[in-house]
Amino acid sequence: MKKGSKFAAILVVIVLALSMVSSAFAVDLPEDGDDLTGQLVILHTNDSHGRMMEDGSSMGFSAVKYLADRYEAAGADVIILDAGDTLHGLPIATATQGASVVDVMNQVGYAAMAPGNHDFNYGYERLLELSGEMDFPVLAANVTYEADGSLVFEDNIMVDVGGYTLGIFGLATPETVTKTNPNNVIGLSFNEDSLAEIAQAQCDELAAAGADLVVCLCHLGDDPSSEPYRSTDLLAEVTDIDLVVDGHSHSVLNSDDTQNIVNGTLVASTGWHTQNIGVVTFDGAELEAGLVAYADLANVVGTDEEGNPILEFYGYDEEITALVQTYYDEMMEIYAEVVGHTDVFLNGTREFVRTQETNLGDLAADAILAAAPDADFSLTNGGGIRADIEIGDITRYDLLTVFPFGNMVATVELTGAQVLEILEGATFACPEASGSFPQVSGITFEIHTYIAYEGDYAAPTNPGSRIKNVMINGEPLDLNATYTMATNDFLAAGGDTYALLADNYLESGMLVGVNLEDAMIDFISSVDDNCASYAEPAGRIVIVAEDPNPNPPVTGFVSVAAIGIVAMAGGLAVLCFRKKED
Repeated sequence: MKKGSKFAAILVVIVLALSMVSSAFAVDLPEDGDDLTGQLVILHTNDSHGRMMEDGSSMGFSAVKYLADRYEAAGADVIILDAGDTLHGLPIATATQGASVVDVMNQVGYAAMAPGNHDFNYGYERLLELSGEMDFPVLAANVTYEADGSLVFEDNIMVDVGGYTLGIFGLATPETVTKTNPNNVIGLSFNEDSLAEIAQAQCDELAAAGADLVVCLCHLGDDPSSEPYRSTDLLAEVTDIDLVVDGHSHSVLNSDDTQNIVNGTLVASTGWHTQNIGVVTFDGAELEAGLVAYADLANVVGTDEEGNPILEFYGYDEEITALVQTYYDEMMEIYAEVVGHTDVFLNGTREFVRTQETNLGDLAADAILAAAPDADFSLTNGGGIRADIEIGDITRYDLLTVFPFGNMVATVELTGAQVLEILEGATFACPEASGSFPQVSGITFEIHTYIAYEGDYAAPTNPGSRIKNVMINGEPLDLNATYTMATNDFLAAGGDTYALLADNYLESGMLVGVNLEDAMIDFISSVDDNCASYAEPAGRIVIVAEDPNPNPPVTGFVSVAAIGIVAMAGGLAVLCFRKKED
């Protein structure tokens, strides 16, 4: 490699690193006197997970309305889209089973949304009810009833905005069947084998109807673990889409000077939690995408003791803010009760609970096991833990934020061989993040990540190749024995990588009837040290990144000769170096 090429490669790495730590890529917001007549602006959000309220990091939906009004005041024509995982998450959303979110979205002026996997968390019948309350359609061209193949939601819409006709069709991730409780989508098909064909048919239909732009509003994402259902996989086969507004993987796409283009199609996504709001502009010839971050709508009013800027947020609409506050106040009347205290920070941060044991994972698993005293051990998925618990009083609201899905404790019987299989499958991505990563109690094991995972998603072909030294209550795992595992009802129904649990649950399972947050409340009340004993993870899961017993070098004439040659070369190099120094 030439020196210039090396420098270019290093520069690329630096640029990528900087882009990863950047909170967002700003766009030039319209100022007083700007004339944007004739410009189309597509504002978009995704994966807000109930973050309707500005909180110092999330901007909330009020900021979406603020931006829409600001662009419209400058003469632009605006349409607002959402790419899913919106109606469920924080208690402000779950307290009304999504109705509060729908009301706010109606007032903001959304034009369409694609359903995310978590939008099915109340069951698809509830999502249909909510869609009836929306002033905008839910779009999902690939979601049909298994019985007759008819559409569950609308497949597409044609919208005239500012002299342009947009053809917008929706797609929902086929991962929904395992990324929500499987019981929530019984009777539905996500047509995983024909996504590209469905998308192409939508493109053809919308183009024939006179669409100036064909927009795919989807909840697919670009996470490697979602292959082959990613938007990137789709665009490898379908190139007639002008714009993809995406969600699911929480990806932050599009910089000031680099547009995220996949096979000629612009792909836009904002990350999550309304930390960014997407802005796509169209002038009749070109599409450009960027992001508005929290700091773009805030003034610096000082610095804290560590020299960090103190921001005062101004990017809000007063009416939307008041509406969200009303729902928040109503919710806090129910959930403000103090149920415990912790003297230590309990780590539920996404990148930790999905890759390794954490102290909050330990506490949660202990609580689940305590709620099912006849179980031998417990396991809950890291993806079901959605927030940290800060030092101080613990409220019911805090626990509902950690466990927003309404899951209940359940038990299921497994053979030792099946225990090994689910552990192998659940840790398939480790050391990379996966929502299936287990947090456990009553069981210990090692994950040897230097060994490649063998098998498909949820279907390991060599259980025990990466998972080793499994102990249940201090005794080695007996592959032929039967164990009772306490878990949550999402996993018991076969959610995520735990598909084999579904049949076992039908045969031997039991719903304990205790919500996860209530199990936590009961358990925390029995811990008399304010969680001080949970200051650090307990060491139940050991991640082994390097082979502790590598194979010894092969002996013989060839290997000895090779070693001799290397040694001679090393000696000559030392002599040359010394001579050069002299």
